[in-house]
Amino acid sequence: MNQLKVYPNIQGLIFDCDGTLADTTGMHLEAWAKTLSHFGLPSIIPQNLLIEMNGLSTAVIAQRINAQLGLDFDIPHFTQMKDHLVGQLLVKASPITPIVNIVHQNKGVLPMAVVSGGSRENVLLTLTALNLLESFQTVITADDPFPPKSEPEIFLQAAKILGVQPEFCQVFEDGESAIAGAKKAGMHVVDVRGVTQIAATPH
Repeated sequence: MNQLKVYPNIQGLIFDCDGTLADTTGMHLEAWAKTLSHFGLPSIIPQNLLIEMNGLSTAVIAQRINAQLGLDFDIPHFTQMKDHLVGQLLVKASPITPIVNIVHQNKGVLPMAVVSGGSRENVLLTLTALNLLESFQTVITADDPFPPKSEPEIFLQAAKILGVQPEFCQVFEDGESAIAGAKKAGMHVVDVRGVTQIAATPH
């Protein structure tokens, strides 16, 4: 795993939220399980798909589950229920300390953004629970009109708002597809999964 530090010459920082700043993986899995159960879908079937698609929005994951498993459930209804259920849990989100420390160390030093595949409501709930909301110049979520994080556009938009060229941005991410998207954007990317697996509170 890349060392958790800000690299030389970096002028802007971009953070994922769930699983990077906040220890919310267990909360999301609980909400997925309840939603899948409500729709009569065996929760164990898409477990590997959920892990594989970490970082994408609920709607995109639901679309891909439909396609890959040959299902046809109501995606807007499914997305609304899952996001509502997880939102009830996110008010108790806890920080992943090594990464949150980087935010604290660079507040007022470097411009910072959050780029998340979660809904705006839930991301703001999480950042508020962590007392981090005021640390960021912008928060971009699945509710904004950009392709999934597997593509570079959402990262490039964050860089534009921060006023930093992509090659001088450093991204902290735990999702495989989002890591790929940030690299496509020409940014320096830190895969935080080694740290988050150690630092996160067990569920």
